[in-house]
Amino acid sequence: MPSIYQQKTAVILAAGLGLRLRSVTGEVPKGLLEIQGSGLLERSIQLLSSCGITKFFVVTGFQHQMLENRLREQVRGIHLNFVHNQQYASSGSMESLATIKGKVQEDFLLLESDLIYERRALELLLESVLSMLESMSELESVSESVLKSVSESVLESVFESLVSMLEEVL
Repeated sequence: MPSIYQQKTAVILAAGLGLRLRSVTGEVPKGLLEIQGSGLLERSIQLLSSCGITKFFVVTGFQHQMLENRLREQVRGIHLNFVHNQQYASSGSMESLATIKGKVQEDFLLLESDLIYERRALELLLESVLSMLESMSELESVSESVLKSVSESVLESVFESLVSMLEEVL
């Protein structure tokens, strides 16, 4: 995807307690849940890497040592930046996202650790964002609020598709 603009960084939120899936996962973080022999996070990172993402931030919380150690084993050759949310037990995703403030200066893809998606869904998302941004760059000025609104609309549409796919899998 050669372009003037391409996402190169992903932030993955993996700090949650996973209470709704605790009966399935036990004391294992949801991102380490294996489906067809691969952990959810492992699969996600490998897909992102294969689509050109080169920088990864994983925000950890619950069982962070287990998660970090397992990921280091599973995705060798891909550098992961771990950031620990010490308040994970009493906070939510937005607090976890806030822990990377100052560490990530560039635009990034934001994902949760327990997502299941196909490579094509990721490619469509990246192509849509890229196409949208290239079209917008031709305009003399585009306000940040318009860009944010359009991006959120695209992401919302992709998220709905991913949820449908997940419901079919489960």
